[in-house]
Amino acid sequence: MQTVIIIVHLLIVLALIGVVLLQRSEGGLGLGGGGGGGGVGGFLTGRGQANALTRATAILAGLFFLTSLALSVLAGLAVADILRRRARPDVWLTLILAIAVVESFKPLKFSPVPPVDPVYRTLAKLPAGGVIELPLYSRRFAFLRTKYMLASTAHWKPLVGGYSDYMPGRAIALEGVLGEFPTRGSLDQLAHDGVRYAVIHPADYSPAEQEKLARRLREFMTEVRPLDQSPDSALYEVMTTAPAPDSPTVVR
Repeated sequence: MQTVIIIVHLLIVLALIGVVLLQRSEGGLGLGGGGGGGGVGGFLTGRGQANALTRATAILAGLFFLTSLALSVLAGLAVADILRRRARPDVWLTLILAIAVVESFKPLKFSPVPPVDPVYRTLAKLPAGGVIELPLYSRRFAFLRTKYMLASTAHWKPLVGGYSDYMPGRAIALEGVLGEFPTRGSLDQLAHDGVRYAVIHPADYSPAEQEKLARRLREFMTEVRPLDQSPDSALYEVMTTAPAPDSPTVVR
């Protein structure tokens, strides 16, 4: 029985690793919803949204915990059987408990969590609306997704490229448009999809890109209103009026 459970456990581990690797980024923005429907629901990644890979991950994770629990129970039964065969089981039991107690006092080292940027506290107090974080998530800025997801726990507004590693085709199509924010095309697209706020992290841009960003912000200063700023981030409100339904600058 134990051998069978160990084999099943290893197969589940291998399958879980494979499913997780299949969910790697395909270079898009991680915009949720898929398809071409307008509005935040069709454009932004929702927490409840799941695809086949995420469901498979959840099922395999559940099976992993079940087989781990079964192996723990079998290990406990094995220890009990060994103790019954010993001349002084109380001594062996005390020794095992002492080892467990010593191990429990071993200090755990955790990396400190960085403080929440003040602009996110401001964002949390603002009316509802989607949020785009810049630089936009891409293969080049792959780690930024983690930072943006962590920061979203301070405001809980829907993110462009937010919570899932699934990349809809529409997200990939819009990567170039939104990554150049603010431009005419990106502002029209964000207004069309209900994205109201932009959080920009200038230090994550190269010096040349910072100059271009500053130039674009000056060009569209009437449509991108500054709301708050910290040493590392700047919060803006997108004031652009949603374009006409037949606008050629909008991807649906």
